[in-house]
Amino acid sequence: MTAKYKEGSVIKDLISKAVAKVGFNCENVEVTRPDIAFGDYSTNVALKLAPQVKQSPLKIAEAIVEQLKKDKAIKSATVAGPGFINVAMADDWLDHQLNLPLNVAPTLQDKKYIIEFSSPNIAKPMHVGHLRTTILGQVLVNLFRSAGANMVAWSHPGDFGTQFGKLIVGWLKWGEDKALQDHPIDELLRVYVKFHQEAKDDPKLEDQARQTFKKLQDGDKEVVALWQMVSRLSHEEFDRMYDKLKIKFDVWRGESEYNHLLAQFVDDALEVKVACKSEGAIIIPLDEQNLPPFLIQKSDGATLYATSDLVSLKERADEVNPDELIYVVGNEQTLHFQQLFAAAEKLAEAGVYGAGFELPKLTHVSYGFFRLKTGKMSTRQGDVIRLDEVIDAAVQKCDELLLAKNDKLTKKDREELAQTLGLAAVKYTDLQHDRHTDVVFDWDKMFALEGNSIIYLIYAYARCNSLLIKSTSTNAGDGNEVGWSEDDKQLLFTSLELNHAVRQSIEEYDPHHLINHVYEVASQFSRLYSHNAILNASAEDRARRLKLVAMVKAQLQLLFDLLNIDAPEKL
Repeated sequence: MTAKYKEGSVIKDLISKAVAKVGFNCENVEVTRPDIAFGDYSTNVALKLAPQVKQSPLKIAEAIVEQLKKDKAIKSATVAGPGFINVAMADDWLDHQLNLPLNVAPTLQDKKYIIEFSSPNIAKPMHVGHLRTTILGQVLVNLFRSAGANMVAWSHPGDFGTQFGKLIVGWLKWGEDKALQDHPIDELLRVYVKFHQEAKDDPKLEDQARQTFKKLQDGDKEVVALWQMVSRLSHEEFDRMYDKLKIKFDVWRGESEYNHLLAQFVDDALEVKVACKSEGAIIIPLDEQNLPPFLIQKSDGATLYATSDLVSLKERADEVNPDELIYVVGNEQTLHFQQLFAAAEKLAEAGVYGAGFELPKLTHVSYGFFRLKTGKMSTRQGDVIRLDEVIDAAVQKCDELLLAKNDKLTKKDREELAQTLGLAAVKYTDLQHDRHTDVVFDWDKMFALEGNSIIYLIYAYARCNSLLIKSTSTNAGDGNEVGWSEDDKQLLFTSLELNHAVRQSIEEYDPHHLINHVYEVASQFSRLYSHNAILNASAEDRARRLKLVAMVKAQLQLLFDLLNIDAPEKL
C-alpha cells in the first residue's frame, strides 16, 4: 500500500535516534509506508544526508540500518536501491502500540485562543452560506480544546451598520405587523429585498437609509426601539438554529456593543496621525503594506464594520489575553483582514491601544463558499437556500434511505434516526472538503451516502459496536493462530497516524485532514472485517483483532465528538 501520510513521532523518533548514533543530524526525518513487500515503514533519510555530509547514501544507509537492528522495536531493517531504508516492526512493538490508550497529544496546553465564527447579520435567515463558518468554527474550537487549549468561542454578529438603516426605512414603508408576528424573519427579509428592488428606481432611498442609520448611532428613541425589536426576533431565530446544530458560544457580542467607543477611537487614531482625513472620510493609509487605505469613518460621520473590528480586537485582547485571535470568515473577506491586521499593528505601535499593549497573533481562517449553480447566494436578490431547507432536505433524504433499507423500523424510530443522520450528513459534507475549496451546491452530491460519507463511518461504528457486544457472549474458534496479518498491521499503522492528522488539522486550521484519516481507518477496518475472521479467530488472534476493533471505534467516536454528531450504537 502506498503511503498517503507522513508519519508522526513514534517511528520518526526511532530513526532519528539511529541517525544521531552514527554521528549525523537530520531535523526532518521523513517516514512513509511503502508497498507491503518492502516492509512496514520506509525512509529516504540517507539520500537527504548524503549531499550535506558528502558521503555515499548507500554507506550512510548501511550505518543507520546497523543501528536500527539493535533496537528491540525493529524486526528487520534493510537497504534498498541507492539508499532507501525499509523497516519491519517487531510483534512485541505492535502489541505494545495496540495496548496504548487513545489520547490526543496535549500540544496546545497552556495556550489560549479566541475563535470568532458564524456571526450572522440580524434580520436575515441563516442560509447555506453560513454553514461553513458555523460548522468549521465550532469544530476548530473542539479540536483545539482536545489538544489542551483554553478556548473562547466568540460570535460578533452584524447588528449595526447602514443595512439596518435600509431595513428600518423599508419596514416603516412596507412592513406588515401580522406577517411579522407570524413569520418574523421572513417578513424582515421581504422588506429588505423590497428595499433593494425599489432603490434601483429611487436612489433617494439610499440617502434615507444612511440618515436613518446615523439616527441609530446617535440614539434616536424610535429608531433604537425598532432596531431592538429586530435584534430580539433575530436572536430567537439564531438560538433555534444553533441548538439544532449543537453550536455553543462562550461570548455573543455584536457590533452595537462597541458603538459608544467608536468616536473616541477615531479621534485617538487621528491624534497620533495613524488615521487621516480624505475627501471628508477618515482612513488609515496602508501604502507601506501595499494595501488600499482602511476606511474607518464615512464622510457623513458614520462608522463601519472595520471600525468595530479594530475596537473589538483591542477589547478582546484586554479581556481574554489570548495567544491568538482567529477569525473564521470566507475567502471573499481576505482583503478586509489583511487591512485589519495591518491597521491594528500601526495602531498598537502608535499607542492607540494603550501603553504596553501586546497585539496577539491574528489569523484569518478563510474558506470557500457553497454556491448555487447560478452563482453566489445573496439576500439582496432573495435567491438563497436557507439552512433550514438544507437540513430538512438532508433529513428527508435519510428518511427515504432508511425506509428503503429497513422497513421494519417504526415510524418514530426512523424519523429520529433520520434527524440524527441528516444533521450529521450536512456537517460531514461540508467538513470533508479542503476549507479553501468552493463547493457548488448540488442536492444529489451533497447527500450522496456512498464512499467517503458520514453514513459509511456510522455503519463502521455500529459494526464495531456489534462485534464488541457479541464478543462477550461468544467463544474463540479452534483454528491455528495466524499472528499479525498484513490487514492487522495496516489497520494499526493507519490508526497510529491519529496525532499526525490532529496536528496537521490544527496547524492548517482544517479538520478535513482528521476526517480523511478516520475515513482511512474505517476503510482499513472494513478490509479487515471482510478478509479476516474476528469472533471466530483463534484465541490470540481474536483478542488482538477485538483490540483493533475497539481502537477503530474509539477513533470514530473521537471524530463524532469533535463534529458534535450523535452516532447511533446500531443501525
